[in-house]
Amino acid sequence: MKPKDNSLSFVRDDASLESSVIRDLTDAQKQRLTDLLDQYMVGLEQDKPLDPETLCAAHPDLADALRSYLSHLEALHEIAAGFAGAANDSLPVDPGSVAWESGSDAARRLGDFRLGREIGRGGMGVVYEAQQISLDRRVALKVLPFAAVLDAKQIARFKNEAQAAAQVHHPNIVPVFAVGVERGVHYYAMQLIDGQPLDRAIRQLTANHDDDRSKADLRAELELAALNATRGDAGTTTVASQPYLIRKAVSRRTYMSTVAQLGIQAAEALHAAHEYGVVHRDIKPSNLLVDDQGKLWVTDFGLARCHTDGSLTRSGDMLGTLRYMSPEQTRGHNSYIDHRTDVYSLGVTLYELLTLKPAFPGDNQVTLIRMIETQEPVRPRQHCPELPADLETIVLKAMSKSRDERYESALALADDLRRYLAGMPPIAQPPSWLDRVSKWARRHRRSVASAIAVGLVLLVVLSITTVTVVALQRAADQSRRRAEDNFRAAMQAVEHFGMWLPEELAEIPGAEGVHQEFLSEALDYYKRFAAQTADDDALREMIALSHSKIGTLQERGGDRTAALQSHRKALELFTALQQTEPLNIEHQRHLGLCQNNLGQIYSETGDLTAARAAFDAALAWQEALVAADADPVYRSDLALTQNNLALLDFKMGQSQQAILLLEQAIRTQRELIRQRSERRDDVAQLGTFYLNLSGMLAETQPELARQWSEEALFEFQRLNELEPASPAHLRRIASVLNQLGMLQSRAGQYKDAVESHRKAQQILQQLHTAAPLETDYRADLALTWNSLGSIL
Repeated sequence: MKPKDNSLSFVRDDASLESSVIRDLTDAQKQRLTDLLDQYMVGLEQDKPLDPETLCAAHPDLADALRSYLSHLEALHEIAAGFAGAANDSLPVDPGSVAWESGSDAARRLGDFRLGREIGRGGMGVVYEAQQISLDRRVALKVLPFAAVLDAKQIARFKNEAQAAAQVHHPNIVPVFAVGVERGVHYYAMQLIDGQPLDRAIRQLTANHDDDRSKADLRAELELAALNATRGDAGTTTVASQPYLIRKAVSRRTYMSTVAQLGIQAAEALHAAHEYGVVHRDIKPSNLLVDDQGKLWVTDFGLARCHTDGSLTRSGDMLGTLRYMSPEQTRGHNSYIDHRTDVYSLGVTLYELLTLKPAFPGDNQVTLIRMIETQEPVRPRQHCPELPADLETIVLKAMSKSRDERYESALALADDLRRYLAGMPPIAQPPSWLDRVSKWARRHRRSVASAIAVGLVLLVVLSITTVTVVALQRAADQSRRRAEDNFRAAMQAVEHFGMWLPEELAEIPGAEGVHQEFLSEALDYYKRFAAQTADDDALREMIALSHSKIGTLQERGGDRTAALQSHRKALELFTALQQTEPLNIEHQRHLGLCQNNLGQIYSETGDLTAARAAFDAALAWQEALVAADADPVYRSDLALTQNNLALLDFKMGQSQQAILLLEQAIRTQRELIRQRSERRDDVAQLGTFYLNLSGMLAETQPELARQWSEEALFEFQRLNELEPASPAHLRRIASVLNQLGMLQSRAGQYKDAVESHRKAQQILQQLHTAAPLETDYRADLALTWNSLGSIL
């Protein structure tokens, strides 16, 4: 820690008014005194002053305090009246102008300073432009509001702000020149910065961003303004006169680089403060100024804490502006607040500068605190897709909820931003899917447990509901309809917990046991329903669907023989339904899906002839549906069957026919993505088709195969950026890397092949470590090691 600097000039500092005048007043008397002083000040402002003696006579217990304070209020009012006109002027006041010279000199003086316009206001004081008389220089003078004089802690914090800033010497920290108190008014003087606070820049940029004009129109306008600036047209508002950040927003790339440069300056300034033992604790856009040359200035150390003085806060105090507070600040854990708190707040500020969105939106204090403490912010690139991934990684590391996961120092943050600007990869790495899922599981442990518990209870209750419905089948028609409506609602719930939740649990490391339990419970439920409602004509469609779901669940459990029987039963029931309702398009769709399901199981068990017949039947239904109806769901079903049949043809040695059919599947899938707004499952399916086509071309056209693999890798990596916590996306990426490695090895590119296989191995090792009971991960990992071994 650097030694304290004593170069600050301290002006005469009168004893606090509280110590001599109101020390013995009760809290109620202090509040009454404040109200009376407010009334007196309002009277002065309205030119209807109250009589001091009348006030003292009406409140004898406060007479001494009133007499002392009222004289100070009169002096303060004289000062305020002296520069009221300038304070309302939007333009700076020249010390030699008529506006400055009007009024008595005494009315506008505060110690060695002559006050001008108001240039800022906050919870810790009001800032005025002023002239330091003895040195004939312009300064910014921060004045503590008079009402705050009644609070000794406010006075102490005000002094602490000046002393904290004065301890630190750094080119990006606003220097303090003097501290003092005059006629009961506490103030300190600092360098006057001609610049714009970042919160104002963000508001202006957001307004531009939300404007209905196109980006091209906005760019053209800015370019025209730049041209006017070079011409120097009289009366023109030129780009040069605009704030620095606004000028840099002409190009997104330039703007992002500018934000990174500002982040470096702020981080280096904070590191210097930390080296002196000063933690700012209130870093936010309004406390960061940018001048016209692009230099950033850190200001407002009102909540700063020096390592040598912790007396201004106690455990449980929550200090700072809420939206930019670190989790340890919102919890009031002051003993945990250190330099990493400033790193966090700077990260939140950079997030908002880059996205023009708050990291945690909303104004409700309770909600904001909960979000800061428990929720990860929306990834910046979801707000701003053109944001470079490395810059996003840097910002999110600075904003880590755990102090230990942030940058170890503000200087480390500055160094990583510098690496980004130099085109080098940052030291920070994006969190792995395991990190994200683990964080999610820790934050939502209760929710996951509750969902599991509710799901299991629902499965039990819904089983009872099934029996009740069967019993009510013989009741009156009205009662029966009510029971069936309730039952359908129950079926929707079990669909959610029996089919969707197991898929979600499959992606949570360590949840394999619960995943299997849910599969088993859901399977038992569907079996009981199918058995107990077998003779109910009114529920035939649901019975058929239940057999289809039973088959799907049996496939997930690895029992292909039982799954084959269930899908056959579903096909039988849907065939009967279609015969009685030949125009029901949903029955036709389910017939196609049943045939596709059967074709997959036949193919996996080696009955290729039966598989071909099933896929052909599925295609017939699905092609007819696509021709008759434009619903994209039918096109998706068709593309999937085309892909499956192509894989079967390739397995049966009909390579050319397989390639043509798979190219047709790709065209179908691309048309689907154009037809409806892009969905992640559609993109995943298209990437899978690309990978399959690469595999088919690997022997005969290896270069074309490599190109299709790269197409697949692009789609899967795009999915992973949108949903980083998905093991399914990572497994797909590993599959493509292994395919590329194989193609590179065959081409003699052994170094590239080893690199591809090693990347795949690292991904699969992560997956296996997180879910050791998942057999697919083990099998993929073994194949990858085998491929590496064959090269090495």
